[in-house]
Amino acid sequence: MERNVGDLDRAFRISVAIVLLAMGLIYNQTLLFIPAFILLLTGFLGTCPIYSIFGWSTKTYFDYPSASIPQAPMAVEVEERTIIEEPAPQDREARRKELFEEPEEEPVVEEKPTTRRRKRRNVRRKTKAKKED
Repeated sequence: MERNVGDLDRAFRISVAIVLLAMGLIYNQTLLFIPAFILLLTGFLGTCPIYSIFGWSTKTYFDYPSASIPQAPMAVEVEERTIIEEPAPQDREARRKELFEEPEEEPVVEEKPTTRRRKRRNVRRKTKAKKED
């Protein structure tokens, strides 16, 4: 089985198991031996079935160097930053006007009607001209 219990977790499990064993012997409680045995077993083996079910792991790279844990990068690449100089006051005003004033409306260019539109318009004109005569 793959190890999924880290060194700190293993030490905690073993110490809790020893306390449970001692309490079980002192108070004659045999039910305390069951969790103590489970904690001792998972602590010594370094694997926990519940962690495996949920895909959890408390191990780190330093716990098991030969394990397949990706290493953190040793160096971090830093992007180059450019410092932008603050514009002169008159440039700021021009930029502010450019950003916040409403743009001038562009003239609306009418599209030429398609050939079907032209034909309909011509037919309407002819019919109006005949009615007026």
